Amino acid sequence: MKTFHLIVFILFSVSLASATGKDGTGTDSLSFTSDLMMGSRLNSNLNLADDSYESLILAKREARRPSDLFLGIAAFGGLSLKGAQSYALGGELLLQKDFGALLSGTLSAGYVRNEFESDRTRWAIHNRMDQIDEFFVSGYAAIPIKAGIRIYTGKRFFFGGEVGGSFGLKQSGILRTTDRSGSVERSESRVYNSFLYAVSAGYSFDNGLEAGIKFEDYAKSSKLENLSVRVAYRFKL
Repeated sequence: MKTFHLIVFILFSVSLASATGKDGTGTDSLSFTSDLMMGSRLNSNLNLADDSYESLILAKREARRPSDLFLGIAAFGGLSLKGAQSYALGGELLLQKDFGALLSGTLSAGYVRNEFESDRTRWAIHNRMDQIDEFFVSGYAAIPIKAGIRIYTGKRFFFGGEVGGSFGLKQSGILRTTDRSGSVERSESRVYNSFLYAVSAGYSFDNGLEAGIKFEDYAKSSKLENLSVRVAYRFKL
């Protein structure tokens, strides 16, 4: 754009010089000098406008700054990859703090529910010397709380890692006790907590939406390793 402005200015100056050459009066010379000064001011103003525009574009390209803080809400759904067949549904609130162009810290809390295909899925078993206790459930519900980091490979694409705990909600089931005399079943409610870690990958759009995939492993339970599709919306605080 600067080159174009310079060419226009040169053509403008040449045309003024040609007009002055037709009659060599002092009045025309003063007019030419005045026009030349006005052209110089115009060119300076255009240069300043170009610099301001380029600065604005550069500022918009800086998607993350150390002072940026985001609050987000997400929903996810997927399948369990290990143990009993089940599907998982849940949501979470996310707080994200940027520490630079490529690194962010995250803190999240939410709700997840795994619904097993069988109403009597064996969730736990305890072997004793003279009896076996088996606990059967139809699903598992918990409140996962995690802290982690995000690493951006570019302006929008990121990988994430999180660790935390899964605080199980009370779940009703059937406890079967088997000993030498036979088996007895009764209704019972239990709570199971677990260490939890997760890895994810996703893409952040300019309008605040995010989309990606997430893998979660409930390490204390051999029944749950969830792979989910995650959709979220973030807004800047």
